[in-house]
Amino acid sequence: MYYLQNDTTKRRTSEILAIVAIILLVIDTAGTFLAQGGVRFLPLTDQQSGILLGISSIILFFLSFGIGFRQKTRITTVLLIAGGLILAVSKLIEPRMGLNLFLVVALP
Repeated sequence: MYYLQNDTTKRRTSEILAIVAIILLVIDTAGTFLAQGGVRFLPLTDQQSGILLGISSIILFFLSFGIGFRQKTRITTVLLIAGGLILAVSKLIEPRMGLNLFLVVALP
């Protein structure tokens, strides 16, 4: 009984983290693309948005994967794949639109 409840809790936590991560990633990507037209719905620059929303979404994706590693959940799998595709496509399109890729380097 406890084992099944623990698996369900892990699965649900993994799904929720993946959903929050993809929402943050979509907000960051949409904000970056819309800022090129002069419309900003976030009071952040592209660099601040990438640091606050982009990196936090990547961290949440990794947490989601780590928590649900041995769980059979299609929702998490689909969201992780979709998040990777959104991230990869946006990072391939942004330089072609004249945007700078802001890569964060953490120096101690």
